[in-house]
Amino acid sequence: MTANRAVYPVQPMAKVMGVSRSGVHAWQRRAPSTRSVADAAPSERLAEIPCTSKHLRRAEDLRRTGR
Repeated sequence: MTANRAVYPVQPMAKVMGVSRSGVHAWQRRAPSTRSVADAAPSERLAEIPCTSKHLRRAEDLRRTGR
């Protein structure tokens, strides 16, 4: 929804998605959930590891560093 706010008003998008307009605004102001933060963490750690070979090397580096 955030990406389309420049093109469409919030109210019609909320109606199409079956949510309230106030719920959309509350969702936008809410801090990220613990789950979404935890889900993003492995991706950030993988990006920190320099890797010149295949994905298997990244998994080995994660195991070796204890992350």
